[in-house]
Amino acid sequence: MKTSVLVCLILIGSANVNLTAQEQSQVATWKYPISVAASADAIYVADRQLPGIWLVKDGKAEVYFQADKKIGSVLNAVRCLAFDQSGHLVVGDSATRDVYRFDEQRVPHALTGGKIGIPMGIAVGKDGTLFVSDLELKQIVRIRVDSKNIEVVAAVAAPTGLALAANGDVLVVCRAKDPVRRVTAAGEVSVVVSGTPFGFAQDIAVDGEGKIFVTDGYAKAIFSVMPGEAPTKLLAGDPLVHPVGICRDGDVMLVVDPRAKKLFRLVDGGLESVLTE
Repeated sequence: MKTSVLVCLILIGSANVNLTAQEQSQVATWKYPISVAASADAIYVADRQLPGIWLVKDGKAEVYFQADKKIGSVLNAVRCLAFDQSGHLVVGDSATRDVYRFDEQRVPHALTGGKIGIPMGIAVGKDGTLFVSDLELKQIVRIRVDSKNIEVVAAVAAPTGLALAANGDVLVVCRAKDPVRRVTAAGEVSVVVSGTPFGFAQDIAVDGEGKIFVTDGYAKAIFSVMPGEAPTKLLAGDPLVHPVGICRDGDVMLVVDPRAKKLFRLVDGGLESVLTE
């Protein structure tokens, strides 16, 4: 009898060990990565269904911040990432309708007190001002350094991703006609890409030469745009399934695809996985 009980306990213990190992393996797997930002020595990925943020370094990913899975909790619905002028990670969260700045201890601090609807993109001005696209309220807002107030810069229909142009203007991609627009600090809006060339525009980035990159989820594609020219489909189809987040990392572009569950590096017109498989 004692032997049977001991065997059962061993089996139960083994099952628990195996389950724990499986859970640990799952932790190191993307859930639904939707935004990416690069610092000087690492890459950060917002994962909507983790929910939280991943840190990627030397081809390996680890959880940088694990949000509570309770609806309405801080960063439960993380949407976008960027780095401010001091090198701190700033993150948009629609669960709490706010933007957060992380400190050195990986603690997020709210900046506006819930004054933003759905923050979809963040661009950082040369003076440190944060520009945020608000999909719900259909506007681009500004948060100045050391301020917790928001200022409406411009009204833009269905804005998603943001990027900073070389001259300090903000480039906006939106899910409406004339999907790429330029917004000046004074709030003047002009059209960069006209018509409806994209199926479902997600995010935008710009390289050192002024070339614009746009991810299109429905087209399973990445488009490139030179000012004054029509968009060109740079890449489409496999391995892309539904590309969303894109950002500049030095001389290359980084792209996250939540359905492919991949973080890609765009190099020489092709895509390669950033993580060591």
